[in-house]
Amino acid sequence: APVLLVHAHSNGCDIGDMRQTLQSISESLKVHVMSFEFPGYGLHLGNANMRAIDDAAAAVLNYISNELKINLSQVVWYGRSIGSGPALRAVHRITQELKQKPGGVVLQCGFANFPEVAGHLFGRLAKRLVSRLWPNEAMLKELNCPVLLIHGRNDTMIPINQSEKLWEAVAQKDLSHFHTCDCGHNDFNFRRCTLRPIYDFLLGVISSQGFPATNFQIDLEASRRALVRHIGPLRTRIPVYSFRRPELEDWLLRIGAQGDGQKASNLDKSPRTNEEQVKREDTNATKGAMEGRELKSPPSGLQSPPPSKRGRSKSKADAEVVAPDYTLLP
Repeated sequence: APVLLVHAHSNGCDIGDMRQTLQSISESLKVHVMSFEFPGYGLHLGNANMRAIDDAAAAVLNYISNELKINLSQVVWYGRSIGSGPALRAVHRITQELKQKPGGVVLQCGFANFPEVAGHLFGRLAKRLVSRLWPNEAMLKELNCPVLLIHGRNDTMIPINQSEKLWEAVAQKDLSHFHTCDCGHNDFNFRRCTLRPIYDFLLGVISSQGFPATNFQIDLEASRRALVRHIGPLRTRIPVYSFRRPELEDWLLRIGAQGDGQKASNLDKSPRTNEEQVKREDTNATKGAMEGRELKSPPSGLQSPPPSKRGRSKSKADAEVVAPDYTLLP
């Protein structure tokens, strides 16, 4: 593929939510697509603030340039909503610090001035008190690369006048585009209002004079590829910020080991009383805590049923709840 599209997600999602969309962009446009998680979002531990997000974007830029050895003029940065800030910061850094020419930047539902957006949503007091965050309009004025702006005229979250200000700041308008549509902030028609504008924009960038006329391949080791699991159906039970895969696998192994041990014990021993069952569970919990890693309690709705109050063997109704295999989720 001739282009690598680097995506910076919006505030209301993470890269797990965006996986299917980004895969569709890659397959439809025949381009490489890379995305990164903001600290404090999804499975990326840390605090969500401008500096931490910019550091994450800088790490991606460093990886692309120094590890993958990709020509930065073939890299287009794509920021949506709040992601327009770190995307523009990365392109600005390529231009001002690295003294190289970026391939371009795509801003969908972007903002020019964040305090103005806060004032639009929450009033004049919020406009005065909120942090300025990324100075998108000022950074864009210092860029000389193709820019694609996509914004819905019915956007009530970030008004379209924010993109109109960004368009005025664009220097290289001959290869740039401003696509508007009758959409809101989160109801874009994917093919007509996202895929098609990006296709037309990239076609113009690739066809422009001076663009490297070479395709490149990105080969990553399996250990360096992201392991993304979309857990949307479980979000009502499990907060996404607590869903850390190593702890989840450890919890599943413990549950399975306890279940196998209890089944083997039931075959050889007579049924125990309720007090003996409580003592055994307390002992197992103590042993689990002494292994050097705190045993997390299972999410609500997935706990095993309490031990029976009667000293009888378990019936079908008392059978243990089988822990689901999250690796089979779509």
